Amino acid sequence: SDYTAGTALNIDSSGRVTTPQQVSFRAEKTVDQTATFPGTMTLTWDSMAYDVGSNFNLAADRFYAPVTGKYVFSVGLRVDLIDSAANYYILKIVTSNASYVWILSPKFSTDLAYMSFTLSTIADLDASDYCFIQIQQSSGHATTHVHGSVGYDWFCGHLLG
Repeated sequence: SDYTAGTALNIDSSGRVTTPQQVSFRAEKTVDQTATFPGTMTLTWDSMAYDVGSNFNLAADRFYAPVTGKYVFSVGLRVDLIDSAANYYILKIVTSNASYVWILSPKFSTDLAYMSFTLSTIADLDASDYCFIQIQQSSGHATTHVHGSVGYDWFCGHLLG
């Protein structure tokens, strides 16, 4: 479709290209999220730092791709009360087409007060495909939870092209 509301593409004197309507978002968490671990929990998000194109659905806790392309996704979480009795934790970026995972086997001598989990990937999405975040704990106790704080807990994405 035609873009008629201002500058669609800007190239400065150094050759840097910016597109003010390029799909991009950053969802954030301000409230702790607990789950009945062990098990898998889908992360919820309660605020947006920005959402260029309005493609992130806070009610569904998902990003929906407006066009087919390559998207970069990143997530960062502060996870509290890491259970040394758990077999493992898995952080997942889940898309319509694939899941991208990071695994931790917490074989510590004692439970940890907290730990930062991060994961990034580039995913191939078709228009209307989705992306969301999950965390899984295998075995152990039901003490672990995701801390709710804007500085620690975020999920962001950007259309590369």
